[in-house]
Amino acid sequence: MDAIENVIAAAKENAATIVFPSRFYSVGPTDIPVSEDMESEPNSDQGRVFSAIEEILAEATEYEECRSIIVRHAHIFGPNIIDGLTDRVMKNANRKQAFQWVHDVSIPLQLTYGPDVAGIMIHLASRDDLEYSTLVNYAGSPFETVEEWMKLVADVADVPFSTNLDGWLKVQVLAPIQQDARACKDIFYTFENAVLLNDDKVRGMMDVHPTAMREAIAEALAWFSKKR
Repeated sequence: MDAIENVIAAAKENAATIVFPSRFYSVGPTDIPVSEDMESEPNSDQGRVFSAIEEILAEATEYEECRSIIVRHAHIFGPNIIDGLTDRVMKNANRKQAFQWVHDVSIPLQLTYGPDVAGIMIHLASRDDLEYSTLVNYAGSPFETVEEWMKLVADVADVPFSTNLDGWLKVQVLAPIQQDARACKDIFYTFENAVLLNDDKVRGMMDVHPTAMREAIAEALAWFSKKR
């Protein structure tokens, strides 16, 4: 965490605001929508890292020497978003190949668009009426199932819809040699049972207008088509 401590030191020296995009799995498995005041009990390496950073940034503002804005978001996609998951959907849509996902496409999905997340962070960082430490969730656009979103991607891309799912066995086999598989194995529970965010807080703090999903998908597809 030395890099975080260096950032905090610089922020305190300049009375600056630290802005950090956290992830929905910082809290851990839960059957109810995650609120900002819910106790974190992460059970994955990635979750523990994000939870620790959230805690460190909150503690850094204790003496009001700097501010921190943490936007904890759901799954994310968009131009320049390379996460080993949603980017595979974009790439395979452009290639007219089966859409890859992990384990199950019948569970609910909350999906954020990268530029929308950035816009929320910029807006909150520009305000001077917030507490020194501010944590908000951002759920983005809800879908009843992952498949529902994938079918929309297929429609926008004008390609046939089909899926190629990476099950637990495949993820286990690939994890020792493939970074994306390792990351998916670490948070595999999120592909078995959706972890959903409650973002009423941020929607009460500002006008939140997610980019229309068809427009967002089209922009992401166009970006990935140039990055083959």
